[in-house]
Amino acid sequence: MSSKRLAVSGIIGALAFLLTFIEFPIFPFAAFLRFDPSISLIVVMVQAFGWIPALFSLLIKDLLFTLIHQGAGGPIGMLMNTTAGLVFVSILSLLKTKTAKYIGYSLSSLAASLVMLIMNFLFLPLYTGMSFADAGSALGVGTSGLILTIIGFNIIKFLANSFIGDIAYSRIKKIFNNKDLKGGSK
Repeated sequence: MSSKRLAVSGIIGALAFLLTFIEFPIFPFAAFLRFDPSISLIVVMVQAFGWIPALFSLLIKDLLFTLIHQGAGGPIGMLMNTTAGLVFVSILSLLKTKTAKYIGYSLSSLAASLVMLIMNFLFLPLYTGMSFADAGSALGVGTSGLILTIIGFNIIKFLANSFIGDIAYSRIKKIFNNKDLKGGSK
């Protein structure tokens, strides 16, 4: 990766971190599940440069978030978010040239959502001190309702970020087509 591309990846990661401050709940009964548009800039990086620069931007965003913002989920939530982001970026990058982009967005979002479900099964008891089933009962939705809430939230989150990133990239792609950034001259 060229030094210019590395710098752009770092800047995009820092901008994505700033977008984490724009957050709101999608489901009122599960206010701890908060949408933010930060992954949209990672989608731009996948479209512009591919997996490694997008991964670097994601890691910069999440490192800054962990050090500065933390959010309601703390380090456990950040670990879960980073893992889901890694799955999302990896699958989206893999499918970028092999499928229609909206199928890639959908499959990547579904995979990241399933990873988040598995991680919630594993980490929710550590974070809340109650079992997954008890957490569903505390929210008034039961176990199956909590499963649907986690999957639904994450599909909405990743698909919305995909579409926002797609629109953003279509508006600014000329900037990224600069031969210096694409690896032409150094």
